[in-house]
Amino acid sequence: MEREKIAVLPFQDEQLFRSERRALREKLAAALGKALRDYDLVPLTEVDAELRPIAKSGARCAFDGVPNQRRVSGKGWLTTELVHVSGFKEKGEELWVQVHGWQSLQLTLAAPWNPKLPRPERYEGAFSALKALPAGGGLLGGLGGRFMPRGEVKAGTLTLCQRAGFTDCAPGTKAFGDKAAEMAACFAGADHERRHVIFEGASRCELEDLDDTGGTGGKREACLCAAVAKSAGASATRGRSRLVVEHEAKELTGKPRPEIRVVQASTNLHSETDWRSSDRKDQPPVYRLEVDNVDSSAPALTRCALPAGSLVVADVSVSDAGTVQTARVLSGAKTKRDAACVEKALASGTYACTGDGKPATVRLALAWPD
Repeated sequence: MEREKIAVLPFQDEQLFRSERRALREKLAAALGKALRDYDLVPLTEVDAELRPIAKSGARCAFDGVPNQRRVSGKGWLTTELVHVSGFKEKGEELWVQVHGWQSLQLTLAAPWNPKLPRPERYEGAFSALKALPAGGGLLGGLGGRFMPRGEVKAGTLTLCQRAGFTDCAPGTKAFGDKAAEMAACFAGADHERRHVIFEGASRCELEDLDDTGGTGGKREACLCAAVAKSAGASATRGRSRLVVEHEAKELTGKPRPEIRVVQASTNLHSETDWRSSDRKDQPPVYRLEVDNVDSSAPALTRCALPAGSLVVADVSVSDAGTVQTARVLSGAKTKRDAACVEKALASGTYACTGDGKPATVRLALAWPD
């Protein structure tokens, strides 16, 4: 019987730099090789080759944020996920390493997590002490949503927040405003985008959890870090810190985004039903069918300013690399101007690469809130 293979995936940690995550991933792979003798580990270079966001045609995917677990799903590999479990009165904090099949959790290994150690050493200590949990002992519930920090600073088209704890911005956030113009220039051509920067003074800076710097993320990182490094905020900060930088085009501020729902999508684009939370307090979460990055055209659609309550149905043709080739309004637009505006906005959207290297089609329903 052929042994199952485990792909150790890159993991995210907003407090670690890229080189630290890579080194820890190698140590995790070594630890799993010792702990799971009945499995084979896929070489990390082979895993990384499958994770590259490249279409079958060789073009880079227009949207490269597809979950790593899904990128390798066609290989039949099991995949890893790291979960930090908060401690309870009877039990201290733990790190869980979960091994997933395509549709189910296969097994969970756990180890103590020592919050008193420097963060890389917490992982190293946990990796050396991993023990398998009993079947069914590694399931957790989830909590989602976006938390709005207190103390954000507006600077032109930017909203800045140097994180201090879970819900607050540090008073020193204001000091980053001296380079707001340079940071805003990094978002030239973008309507709305939010990036998290991790830095140590002026010497070290990256975008959080960015592993592949070959696309737009790498360019955004180089631009933002050049600005952050020269700011008074970076000079005044001791140790490692995080800065949230959110850009929104001036003419879009305060205007409601249309709700975008997928009516139908060709099978070579991944689609699933999910809950989408709204930033508006008076609007409840929406249960909808969606494809990866379907909301990317929402800011541009806001410019069309259709009357409240408008419902537009449109078809979008997507290339194998996820760029929009054509967009056509089918119904709902009252004027030719409205239809042309919607079609132009939808053409700005970006999607994931198709699964078979062929073009895809997506039918969308666009609803402007009352």
